[in-house]
Amino acid sequence: MKYKQLFHQNLDAGLIIAPIENHIIKANLAAIELLGFAEKELYELLASTLFGDTLVHLITFTQQVMEKSRGWTDQLSLQHKDGSCISIDCNAVHINESGLDVVVMMIQPAAVIAQRQIDTIARGNIEGGLLEWKRVEKLFTDFEQRNELILNAAGEGIFGVNF
Repeated sequence: MKYKQLFHQNLDAGLIIAPIENHIIKANLAAIELLGFAEKELYELLASTLFGDTLVHLITFTQQVMEKSRGWTDQLSLQHKDGSCISIDCNAVHINESGLDVVVMMIQPAAVIAQRQIDTIARGNIEGGLLEWKRVEKLFTDFEQRNELILNAAGEGIFGVNF
């Protein structure tokens, strides 16, 4: 039972489809939100309807998953309720549930993945910049300390010459 809850509340969108029957068996909360359909509306759709222009890739992908037990693709897109197209990355596994072949798909919008990559690069640049800033700051601190020592030594030397 906890596995159902894990799927349902997962942060990544998840769909369970029966590819041969062309049915949507289950969608988690993230998938429902991503697609903009009410849960009941989603279950009334054919699975192929959700994948619009990428139906050929869906067929190839689900066949691969059913043959190899798992797969990944970035060649699919989903149709939002408003008609817009969402490019996705999809990891999937094949399960035979009581004689029914299903494919469990975990989905991430390509735009989210791209934003995460940008954030990672930016974080690296910031951290690298902070390290560089600390290195330069230390360099100036060392330079100031040396100048102070030189000025102090010069001042003592000048003071000593005046005696």
